[in-house]
Amino acid sequence: MRKFLTLFLAAATLLLFPALAFAKVPGPGDPGVRVAKFWIGQKFYEANGTKQTMDVAPYVKNGRTLLPIRYAGYALGLRAEDVDWNSAKREAALMRWWTNTPGYDKKYDYVVFTPGQAKFSVNGWPYGKLDQPAEVVGGRVFVPMRAVCTALGALAFWDSKERSVTVVTWEKPPEPVPLTVKEVAVPRDKAEATVTYVGGRKVEVATEKPAAVSVQGFKLDAAEYLKLWGIPESAMLFDPVRGGFIVRGGAGHAASSIKCEAPYVAFYAGEKGWWGAFFDRWPPEDDKDIDPMFIKDGMFWSGNAVGKVPGYLWGLAEDGSDLNGVLTLRLKT
Repeated sequence: MRKFLTLFLAAATLLLFPALAFAKVPGPGDPGVRVAKFWIGQKFYEANGTKQTMDVAPYVKNGRTLLPIRYAGYALGLRAEDVDWNSAKREAALMRWWTNTPGYDKKYDYVVFTPGQAKFSVNGWPYGKLDQPAEVVGGRVFVPMRAVCTALGALAFWDSKERSVTVVTWEKPPEPVPLTVKEVAVPRDKAEATVTYVGGRKVEVATEKPAAVSVQGFKLDAAEYLKLWGIPESAMLFDPVRGGFIVRGGAGHAASSIKCEAPYVAFYAGEKGWWGAFFDRWPPEDDKDIDPMFIKDGMFWSGNAVGKVPGYLWGLAEDGSDLNGVLTLRLKT
């Protein structure tokens, strides 16, 4: 028996995450994972090891790496028709499908940038804020690399020695994850948890290893913890070598008071907080009470950043507490 078997099997329908028993979080080198790479000043990039040419080159401005939005889209696997420039509105858009058959509404995620403006929209919501606006250079629209990657479901790694950017993503993005769990209680250093579903059913579960451990305070195994919230491994992506972890969100929820779609959240080892789809962060890097995230024993570890991210993933208010060595997070619907 492997991960997440229920302690109490009243019926087959009470099995917790039965389809995930033999799965693992995918990463570079696994089927369905795409890796692309750009070099500053070079008019080419690589996608899954194949060299592709460009008519412009990436550059750095105000501490941000800017990529030509069309080629950034191609690196993510987008088609030419998924990249659009509206000359009347002066808007550049990328549309990334997460179903095989294009259709109407909620079949894709999309971002819209306007050159010269320090803001952008994700899935129609204009809450993205940039510290370096998009701009037009050489007839191409350039956008901040990390902003477009996070919004569309990709990890972006900067190599200062090579002056390069590596993008890691799914060949086909996972579909939005529905909200099924409203509360998770995880005891420290114990291979167990209590999961309460939206309908009120509460289930005691056993995990293969503790999701929360006494390392540098109270730390969570990101994958183990997020699976307790009903997020499958296929909706996560982990690069243990470069040090990144990204998870697919719920793309909004009918009960949300925020009414905002936040499709992805990305974490990077050495940083204190996550990057949201709107180029937002939590907690701030200057928070002295938060330790940097790290990788140990092939797992991604974090504290409050991972602990509180379910509320962001589904656009719901949250209430977290640490009582007697048990971390509890409740989502307020």
